[in-house]
Amino acid sequence: MYDNNSATIARDGLERTLRLLLASDADEINVLAHSMGNWVTVEAFRQIKISGNLTSASKLGTVILAAPDIDEDVFKSEMQRIGKPKKPFLIIVSRDDKALGLSRLIAGGKDRIGASSNTAELAELGAIVVDLPDVKANDATNHGKFAQVAEIAPDLRKALAQGIPDQEEGGLAGATTRVLTLPVAAPIKILTAK
Repeated sequence: MYDNNSATIARDGLERTLRLLLASDADEINVLAHSMGNWVTVEAFRQIKISGNLTSASKLGTVILAAPDIDEDVFKSEMQRIGKPKKPFLIIVSRDDKALGLSRLIAGGKDRIGASSNTAELAELGAIVVDLPDVKANDATNHGKFAQVAEIAPDLRKALAQGIPDQEEGGLAGATTRVLTLPVAAPIKILTAK
């Protein structure tokens, strides 16, 4: 509850910070959020969208939501309000994330986006889902797997820009699963909407 309250207090400050960055002379603004910071980030984007003042939104580059500790229904509601982003959000998930498993328990059994098995549904909301089921984490809780992805970020960005050939169909109708082998210990599964 303390973390949730702290996150709620922080969202207006993050919104102001994002607005300042978007209004700056920067060519592109990239955002990386982790765990509960994802809720604050998505809420800030939601508030910016509601305000209608989106004149500099084109500066928004890559938004990475790593191990998001957000209720699935809350996230869907936020994304419906924000709308499908012009540049898809990258959502890094892993169903063996023990910290998100504990959060799920505390939240009355409600799944967290970062440990979601509904990856095709996330892709339909306008996300590229990076699933790390076989990547070995450097921490005991598996909550920091995104760090391994950060190490190969240039390779991942290049692969996403070039397009990844369909290798395996899966998920809901309209979504395609692709398996990408990059310089990590295991393949990474990527899910996008067709």
